[in-house]
Amino acid sequence: MDIFLNGSFLKTVNGPLSQVSFNLQDSVQDEVRGYLVYQNSIWSFIGIFQYAVSMCKKQCKKLALILESPHKDEYSDSYVPLRPANGKTGNNINQKLSNRAFVRKLDKESDYQVLIMNPIQVQCSCYHQLRAVGRKSTPQTTNTVFRILFNKKNGNLRDGFKQRIVQYNPDFVLNCSTYGVKAVIETSIYEALNRHSDSKDVHPSVW
Repeated sequence: MDIFLNGSFLKTVNGPLSQVSFNLQDSVQDEVRGYLVYQNSIWSFIGIFQYAVSMCKKQCKKLALILESPHKDEYSDSYVPLRPANGKTGNNINQKLSNRAFVRKLDKESDYQVLIMNPIQVQCSCYHQLRAVGRKSTPQTTNTVFRILFNKKNGNLRDGFKQRIVQYNPDFVLNCSTYGVKAVIETSIYEALNRHSDSKDVHPSVW
C-alpha cells in the first residue's frame, strides 16, 4: 500500500489496502484526564472537576502517560476525533491506573496531573479506512504504519511528539505503548528529555 501524509507520499509497503492517507486535521489531541492523589494511605485517580473542588491539594507534579496512536474508539463513526484514550482503554485508565505497580515510585507528598499522550495522533491502525472496504485492522498494520510515520526521515510527527513532551515537562513518564513500538518510542522520549521513561507498563487496553 502507498502511505500518504497531508498529501505527501511517504512509502510503499505490503498491506491490506492499495493506499492509506492521513490528514493532520484528523489528529486526536493530548488530554489531561485527571489527577493521581495519595490520601487515606492509598493512591486514587480522580477527575479534573473533583480535583478542582478538593480542599486537600498538595504540590502538583506532572505525569505523562504515553500510549501509541488512536484506534477505533478514539474517533466517532464519522471519523471525528474524540479523545486519546476512549472505550475500554479509557475505562481501564480511570478505574485501574492508581493500582498499577508504578505508583510505588511516586512521591506521596505530591499530587500528579496525568496527561495522556499518543506519540502519533492519527489512526495508525487504519481502522476506518479498512472498515470502508470490508477489511479488518491487525497489530501488524498498526506497527508498520506507526514506524513509517514515526521514522526520523519523515521527521514531523516524531519531532512533534518530542516538542509536545518537552513542553509538558513531566516529572514522571509512564511508557504504556505496545510491545511492537515501545523501544522506538522509548528512544524518542530519551531524545526529548535526556532521560528514559521512569516506568513501563503494558497498554491500558489489557490492564
